[in-house]
Amino acid sequence: MTNVELVQADLLDSSSISAAFANASLVIHAAAPMPTEFPKTFEEVSKATVDGTLTVLRACKAAGIRRLVMTSHYGAINMVDELDRPDVFDETIWSDLEAENFQHIHKSKTMAE
Repeated sequence: MTNVELVQADLLDSSSISAAFANASLVIHAAAPMPTEFPKTFEEVSKATVDGTLTVLRACKAAGIRRLVMTSHYGAINMVDELDRPDVFDETIWSDLEAENFQHIHKSKTMAE
């Protein structure tokens, strides 16, 4: 039987992440900020989203984690030109980072992924 432990850590604190990954072989990264109000600037959400994901990836490598599962967000694929919108989305479809009216939270999630 495998031991499973749910651990929450500060995504921007590499020592917190490293401690959470001690003796782990699998990491599920399902965290990102989802503010209750739309952020006014991209920087308000990008640091935790993009830098937090990089912290998790680096800590996985350092800890020798064998498997990382990272959840996605529809914002990473949703902003595509209507003329190019596929019937089925797959790993080749990404939001256009230059799209008009692209919400900061969705842009940061696209960049993190």
